[in-house]
Amino acid sequence: QLTLIGSWVFSIPDLQELVDFMVRNQLSLNPLITHRFTLDDAPKALEIFDKGHTGKVIFEWK
Repeated sequence: QLTLIGSWVFSIPDLQELVDFMVRNQLSLNPLITHRFTLDDAPKALEIFDKGHTGKVIFEWK
């Protein structure tokens, strides 16, 4: 059994407005991303996240 817990901060229309703004102004999210992990590195990623040493984290599926 697997339990996933998440949070939702913005509504779908708000997210669409944000995406439209970013596309319109050619803004990149890359400066916000501090770490990239594979799923195999998830335990390490969670450890780093729990210590507060991250900004935004991406899990890459390859």
